[in-house]
Amino acid sequence: MNNRQKQVPIRYALLVPFIVLMAVSVGLISHISFSNSREAVNDVAGRLRQEISTRIKEHLDSFLKIPHTITKSAEDVIYQGLLDPGDPDALIKYFQSRVSAYPSISSAYFGNPRGGLADSGREGPNGSLYMMLTDSFTRGLFKKYSMDEQGNRGGVLCTIPEFDATSRKWYIRAVEKKTAVWSCIYILSTGQDMAIAAARPVYDGNADLIGVVSVDVFLSQLSYFLSRLNIGKTGHAFIIEKSGLLVASSAGDILYHDGSEPDAKSRINAADSPNPVIRQAMKTWLHHKGGSREDDTNELEFEIMGQHYSLQVSAVQDDHGLDWLVLVVIPESDFMAGVKAGNRTAGFLIIFALTGVLIAGFFAARTITRPILQLNAAVQDLAKGNSIRPMDENTWLKEPKELIRSFNQMSHKLHQTVEVLKQENYERKQAEMELQETEERYRHLVEASNTDIFALNSDGVFLFLNSTAAGRIGGQAKDFTGRTIWDVFPSEIADRHMTGVREIISSGRGKLKETETVLQNQHRWYRTNGQPLRDDKGHVYAAMFIGTDITESRLAGDQIRTALREKEVLLKEIHHRVKNNLQIISSLMSLQAQGVENEQVRSLFTEAQSRVRTISLVHESLYRYENLSKIDMGAYFESLAKEIKYLFHPSSEQIDITVHARDIRIMIEEAIPCGLIVNELLVNSLKHAFLPGEKGRIVIRVERNIDQQFVMTVSDNGAGLPETVDPSTTHTLGLSLVVELVEDQLEGSWRIDRNKGLSWTICWPLP
Repeated sequence: MNNRQKQVPIRYALLVPFIVLMAVSVGLISHISFSNSREAVNDVAGRLRQEISTRIKEHLDSFLKIPHTITKSAEDVIYQGLLDPGDPDALIKYFQSRVSAYPSISSAYFGNPRGGLADSGREGPNGSLYMMLTDSFTRGLFKKYSMDEQGNRGGVLCTIPEFDATSRKWYIRAVEKKTAVWSCIYILSTGQDMAIAAARPVYDGNADLIGVVSVDVFLSQLSYFLSRLNIGKTGHAFIIEKSGLLVASSAGDILYHDGSEPDAKSRINAADSPNPVIRQAMKTWLHHKGGSREDDTNELEFEIMGQHYSLQVSAVQDDHGLDWLVLVVIPESDFMAGVKAGNRTAGFLIIFALTGVLIAGFFAARTITRPILQLNAAVQDLAKGNSIRPMDENTWLKEPKELIRSFNQMSHKLHQTVEVLKQENYERKQAEMELQETEERYRHLVEASNTDIFALNSDGVFLFLNSTAAGRIGGQAKDFTGRTIWDVFPSEIADRHMTGVREIISSGRGKLKETETVLQNQHRWYRTNGQPLRDDKGHVYAAMFIGTDITESRLAGDQIRTALREKEVLLKEIHHRVKNNLQIISSLMSLQAQGVENEQVRSLFTEAQSRVRTISLVHESLYRYENLSKIDMGAYFESLAKEIKYLFHPSSEQIDITVHARDIRIMIEEAIPCGLIVNELLVNSLKHAFLPGEKGRIVIRVERNIDQQFVMTVSDNGAGLPETVDPSTTHTLGLSLVVELVEDQLEGSWRIDRNKGLSWTICWPLP
């Protein structure tokens, strides 16, 4: 070992790795510096692309709002009656003012459902004004006129026979969508520009179509806006449709082929653009998206003849069907030239600095060696477990002196740490003792509890029992701990209880239930709360139960239920006897009526009999059904309708009575007034609504509304109630009784409808 130390002195062992490390560090720093510079340039370029894309999208939003704003304004003035859609001259004058106010508009026009068209616009390099109109403002001959600045009509420029506005795509699409839409981009017939139409359907107050108003805008203004953007030194920006057709470009390239014939005019796809940057950018994006033309934002890169370019693609969409893409291209050369020059200068400076550092390091290594060896010897003593002695800090080198001082401080803190660990060990032992005391206190509490507490594992072995549980079984806790449940209880009871134990252990959830158990030859009822017991890893290994004897409360509950059943039988018997007594009264009235020759008096007996029978049916419903406090209104009204129909029209099949009261049940306090009301209204309809032999229909409907009310309707299609009869002031007993029952008994309201017969609607609040 000593020979090796003599062959490789420590200063060389320190200096050589230092030289290698410095060389590697300088190279790595140079590489990182260049990479960071390039990333910074890319970040700046990305920010510039993002800013330009945002500015373009904001301009598009503002530019494309104008035509839809104009169409919306036209729709409003037509709907409000300020502009007559049947007056083509007024329409042309209004559109001419819009065209003059907005230079981006090429024309504004209105087409009606008869095929007529009224149009005002501009064309040609000089923006010459014109107007277009169909004869009689219907489909047919179409004429185009020149027009001066004051809106005066000039000579005919051209005519088109059999023109029909409803066959135009802008008209058809707006009518189909029933909202504002964009048309396809088209090339003007003059070849001066491309345009796009914003169409909007116009409806009247009855939602009937009046026509379609549309506005065309020039797209060359978008290219003009793009050309004025500062996109680096040689950057490009262009807008395309999802199909790839060019909409606008900052490079001033042609966007369409302008042939001499209308059919020869065609737009240019960005992939076929004569501009190589636009062409390659489009191909790069299509290759990246696999031809799918998705509308999400992408940041891509491509090269042209060794020149690196960065590309950003952003989607532009609106609520009217517009779906464009904005592509911004910036070459890396606009930013990297200065960075490369700076990197060359930095490289020369780094080499010069590295040389100086290496020379200084050579001399520093020799000076540092002595205190380092001393520090090494002290560390070895510390590793061997020898006593820690402070090192001599007498050295003129700052760093080694601070290192020795730090070592002395560390050794002192290490000594303090050892003392702290001793103290913590003592405190941990004290905490363990306190924990054992706490566990012992809780064990005493469990043992002193008057409830049964025990634990079973999945094999049915008792892991723990308190004294109460053991005493109830008939022994002490030590007699049952470690034994199975089958050793203590009959197999049937043990199997049933173990089913619950395994459910708790497998599911890990507690369970509350009541069970019957035989203890010391006595049947007892227990309410047990079972909870899972978990080990340190959270695994359930057993179930603990806390049981309470509820035998006495069960017996008391059985006695209460028996008494309740006896009261229900008694209450049914009372309702049955009341119903029989009312039936006897009804029969007596029927017998008395048979002996009366006066038809009016006999009718009064019949009406009184129906009222008594109405009350009798309520009591009959109560003792026939389980619920002794509420009446099923559907069944009750059906029975009531049959009884009343039999009393007044026993042999007639011409009158149909229908009841709609599904799932409606009300208290007896409400059922009797309701039954008397329906009785009076049915009797009134059967006596007065229909002529002898005439067919008729009576409908009874009861339902709940959203205002927490019952709504009962009794209607017929008979002769109705004369306008001169007011139920609130009439002196007839039947109608007066209805009003009094509604307002006083039910505390509700009523109204009648005399249209197509008579309909009573009665509302009263839910209880």
